[in-house]
Amino acid sequence: MTKKALVLFISNTPFSASFLFLLMTLVFFANLDKANTLDAHLRKARIFKTLEGFKLVGQVLETLAVDEYICGQRCLRNEKCLSYNSHSDDDHDNNKCELSDQNRPDKLIRSPGFTYHIKDKHKLKKAADMVHYSAFFQPTVGKGWYSSCPGDSCKDIYDSGYARGDGEYWIDPEKNGNPLKVFCDMTRAGVPILIYCLIKISGGWLLVLNIVIKDQDDLPQLLLETSYRKVDSYKSNNLVLKNSALNDLKTLMPFTQMRFHCRKPGGSTFHIVTTGNSTGEAVVQYFTGQTNTMPDSCGSYIKLWDDNSKLANLCADWGRENHTYHVGKWGHEGMSELYDHPAFTKSAYHWLTFSRWECDDHELSESYLPPTETFWKVFVR
Repeated sequence: MTKKALVLFISNTPFSASFLFLLMTLVFFANLDKANTLDAHLRKARIFKTLEGFKLVGQVLETLAVDEYICGQRCLRNEKCLSYNSHSDDDHDNNKCELSDQNRPDKLIRSPGFTYHIKDKHKLKKAADMVHYSAFFQPTVGKGWYSSCPGDSCKDIYDSGYARGDGEYWIDPEKNGNPLKVFCDMTRAGVPILIYCLIKISGGWLLVLNIVIKDQDDLPQLLLETSYRKVDSYKSNNLVLKNSALNDLKTLMPFTQMRFHCRKPGGSTFHIVTTGNSTGEAVVQYFTGQTNTMPDSCGSYIKLWDDNSKLANLCADWGRENHTYHVGKWGHEGMSELYDHPAFTKSAYHWLTFSRWECDDHELSESYLPPTETFWKVFVR
């Protein structure tokens, strides 16, 4: 936003809102000026020595799909990074960044398109001192950002203040030095902040079920995972943990809430989160195999702001128990897994992915194909 546009915006905005916006803008530009000033000095100081046409092999600390400039920033901010390989092109489709905690010219190989960069720590400190921003630019290793510094869970990372938006983070539930790269929802599922303040929902959600329709001609063949460690395979768009795996995960990472989210383009969005009380906890216990008692549906969940489903409004009609439908329960007797009728009303509104593809609907036609980008996701926290 230009300064002229900023003045026009403030002049047409109520005083309190104008003041808040001005304050936030000044902070933004102040930090931007710091970053730009430091960046100019870093470029001038030539912090990295470069060798074009070479890359270091066998010593990769982390791989990222970013350009050379961003790769350099990531290496500068990671105290463990001593060098990096970069590969960039004009359309950015083949950007590659490989951070390394080694500086081994003897391990270089010729590799057209790559450039090897070696950090000069002496020049880095000198450049920071020149602009008196050493505290601003102190290399940081945030919890969960790298495999060398994992969090205990997504919520642990969120509560520690190291969340950087939704995306991949490293967690080590077993605390044994064998971390996993997982997907964490850190931005409160896109819900307006006021709503979250009212119902006390925050970020720190781990994705444990992820089914996404990417191609109608190649529908997912569900693989029911018996190990919780398969949460790191969410990119397959075919992640389904069995209850036993969820139970193992809960033992290591005691979560108390679950979030169910499915959507069909052109259709409904079903998006609810279990409550933090004993009624909501009963749902968690059921789907982690801790109990066979089917939990009550009414009072066990809260609808989120983007939910427009019929199912979420009919809690008293959910479930089947003792050969009877419409019992107000989660699940279907004999079916207690997350992919198979965890929430449904008879012959009307279903969550189902195993034999049919249903999200707040009921599709019996064998020829039915779900729209591309239809998804079912379950998070825990």
